[in-house]
Amino acid sequence: MKKLFLLALSTLMIAGCIKGKWRDNIKISDDNIVFSVDGGEQRIYSTIEAGFTLQGMPYIGEEDNYKIIEGKNPADHIGYEISWIKVMFDDLQGRTSLMITAKPNTTGKERGCTFDIGSGDFYKRINIVQKAN
Repeated sequence: MKKLFLLALSTLMIAGCIKGKWRDNIKISDDNIVFSVDGGEQRIYSTIEAGFTLQGMPYIGEEDNYKIIEGKNPADHIGYEISWIKVMFDDLQGRTSLMITAKPNTTGKERGCTFDIGSGDFYKRINIVQKAN
């Protein structure tokens, strides 16, 4: 009986993990950011004022390396920057909002990148696109 109970419990736990449905404990204001060819600034924030962390900025498109913007110590990442976009916390205390700044697009091609934010077991991908002429 004990073995059957443990088998059933293990099966339920595995099934629960496979779904990967985590509770959204950030509630970000927008996860699809679009800039005009002129660039500019856009702010995104947690609608429930929940703190979150930056999880990396994989670049999509042309070859480009991102630079980590560090806080008071090297392990404290407060932003990321690539050649045309900068993502940085604008409230360093609570870390509930980010300012995203795009330079004008002179490439003639639409460009984009993504980055992830996280809080606990929940991660959210933020997509950025900049239009071209």
